Amino acid sequence: MRSLTYMAAAVALVSGAALAVGREDARPSVEGTLPPEPEVAKSSLDDLTALKRDVEAGEIAPAKLAAVMAEGNADGRYADVTELAEVALGTPASVITAAEAARAAAARAEERRTGKAATETPESRRTTYAGLPVYQSNPRIRNEAGVAYYSLGRAADAHESYLAAISLAPAYDEPYANLGLLYRRKGWYQKALEQYAKALELRPTNEIVWYNRAVVLEKLGRIEEAVPSLETAIKLAPKYRPPIRRLTLLWYDLGDYETAHAYAQKLVYLTESDEFATAVEVESANELLTLAENRLHGKKAEPALTVDGTAATPAGQ
Repeated sequence: MRSLTYMAAAVALVSGAALAVGREDARPSVEGTLPPEPEVAKSSLDDLTALKRDVEAGEIAPAKLAAVMAEGNADGRYADVTELAEVALGTPASVITAAEAARAAAARAEERRTGKAATETPESRRTTYAGLPVYQSNPRIRNEAGVAYYSLGRAADAHESYLAAISLAPAYDEPYANLGLLYRRKGWYQKALEQYAKALELRPTNEIVWYNRAVVLEKLGRIEEAVPSLETAIKLAPKYRPPIRRLTLLWYDLGDYETAHAYAQKLVYLTESDEFATAVEVESANELLTLAENRLHGKKAEPALTVDGTAATPAGQ
């Protein structure tokens, strides 16, 4: 592999698009886990109405509720998890504010229509829950609520949930990692690095955090730090494909086609040997391998597809 000194010099020669190539990044908490088996057991969230009723009555242990919410997040049932969270923890301030704004707007509309001041503000159709202290004091429930809110694009609610989890359990690493991802998506890269540093201090064996840390370092142009971070992720989890793919693309962008080819070979092997890999993933990995082989042998290369389906920009083009 070329030295990092070479790499730093090569960065200056790479087009601006090379470091801005779209690449899929790890989702908080659940990225890297295998998809469910074809025959999936009945989910605890299938009877959501009964579950919410039991939570409202405080009849479910906090640890069990946290596990149910984690299961829902892993299955992508974020809307169901948020409904559960709003009963257990209380309706978020953002929802209450939105409901109040909607009622006020309805009152103004009614006043314009009738010419008379509304004597009573229309009631919101959404029930507001106060939550229960036994759930509000559980950091894992707070963290899982944050994951669901984040996945639904409710960044403010996710932020509040992660901070609450950290305040309740400062030695709990997951909310730091999740907060780092939220900050990165907002473009607050330095703040994201600070959260990743805290998460890794608590659990240095988390390959997902090492990977996401590398994503931020790359966006800051700190390639010499991003590469060893990706390599650490691979050492911790040799079958974890995102850092292998990212290193393939990174070394390709830098013009080190031999190293890119070596990583592409690993990516193809892991993808083809994974029974849960999709046909698109297999095809994309092989396209990257072909791209690196063509460049390695001096052939004209076609753009490869990145993880998110966009075209990579080869160095020098």
